[in-house]
Amino acid sequence: MLKTYTYPELSEILQIKSPLLMLDRLTLDQENPKATALKMVSMNEFVFAGHFPGQPVMPGVLQIAAMTQASRMIFEKHFPGDGKTILASMRKVKFRKPVQPGMAMYITAEFLDSTENGIYEFRVKNTINQEVASTGIICLTRKDNTKLKPLCDHSEPNPTPENFKGEISDPAEIMKYLPHRLPFLLIDQAYNLGHDGTCYGYKNITGNDALMTGSSDGIFPGYLQIEAGAQLGCAHILKLPGNANKLGVFMSVDEAVFYHQIIPGDRLDITASAEFGGRFGIAKAQFKVADKIVTETKFKFAIIDALGK
Repeated sequence: MLKTYTYPELSEILQIKSPLLMLDRLTLDQENPKATALKMVSMNEFVFAGHFPGQPVMPGVLQIAAMTQASRMIFEKHFPGDGKTILASMRKVKFRKPVQPGMAMYITAEFLDSTENGIYEFRVKNTINQEVASTGIICLTRKDNTKLKPLCDHSEPNPTPENFKGEISDPAEIMKYLPHRLPFLLIDQAYNLGHDGTCYGYKNITGNDALMTGSSDGIFPGYLQIEAGAQLGCAHILKLPGNANKLGVFMSVDEAVFYHQIIPGDRLDITASAEFGGRFGIAKAQFKVADKIVTETKFKFAIIDALGK
């Protein structure tokens, strides 16, 4: 038996609102743990003003958001339980086709397996024009709501980590190398861009962030953490000699693990390193809040000519 959920129903169940709710409609198989969903992609979504202006492209991490939300609907309805549902990890996420305004993205999700420690795995595929746009494995779990607390008392701002050295770049400088703009520029300060193999940066997490208005529970989503790390790494690569007027694009997220929830009042400190040769590279990023590792990720990217060049 099938049951279809509308946008308001999905928003209520998932506790996600615009601009982060990436499903317009979802049909759940009530007998088997699988679902199909639809996301209509419109130019009137304000995220396109900040992601590749001039030729808007749906951010890959928002495709991950659609994957995660479809998986969550299966998890909530087929595997109910106590506690807060969270994104535990992801792997083998690959981006194959760009998603642009005017397209309709079809999402299929199905339960794969579960582990003894309560991790549930889901295989998800996003399709446009009958072609695969992205695929991946999404892993969900539950945590006691009482554990979703600040990692430290931020009565005073965190000191800048001692290893954050090198030339400092503010957002105006960062935007010289990235096409990202409000509301999708996710780095507030960077260090050592274009030098050596490692760069550093951070994002201040505030409830006034335009993207945070979509998070009813006040948690900064894991997929946006990945985007912040990718932006830092791309700014680092694009500042290197010979990369002027080029763009960095996601190819895949090989693996990402999320250890703690990030909430307003946190500062997300990021250390990123990249191995780059020719057009393609592999990057690793580690994220901390107050010296506690909260996220680790590894992803692949490509450097291409800027649009119109």
